[in-house]
Amino acid sequence: MNPTEHIQLMGVTLQHEVEVVSRLMELLLQEREALAAHDAGALEKAAQDKQQQLSKVESWEQERNHLLTSGGYPATQHGMEQYLKAQNNPRLDRLWQQLLSLSGKCHHQNQVNGGIVEAGRHHIQRALAILRGVSPDAELYGPAGKTRSLHLPNTLTTA
Repeated sequence: MNPTEHIQLMGVTLQHEVEVVSRLMELLLQEREALAAHDAGALEKAAQDKQQQLSKVESWEQERNHLLTSGGYPATQHGMEQYLKAQNNPRLDRLWQQLLSLSGKCHHQNQVNGGIVEAGRHHIQRALAILRGVSPDAELYGPAGKTRSLHLPNTLTTA
């Protein structure tokens, strides 16, 4: 493939990456809404859609990495930066910066969503501990470094 074709194909690949990562961001926001609404059905659908979209993201990333290596560059962020510097193509530069920005936003939103899930899990564990007669505030660290509760002998209810 000649250099012009290589640049065109890289542009198409980056454009597709921007599109699929933009869609991933939309799905992460939908997931956030489902978490806020405590909508299990919407949350399950968002999780499935997110997994499918992540597969698309990975596929386009592999294509970009293939183009980098076929052009003699390492399949890394540094390799991409070297490639862009050598091409001196404003469109490719813009697409790459857009992709990096979107990826950062996706990472942040995923962290926010994970924090919401963790807070909900902690709340449920505290409620279950109270129902089991366990002091929810009495926790020790186990051998794996995870916290575990101390049990009190007064169970409030059993199933």
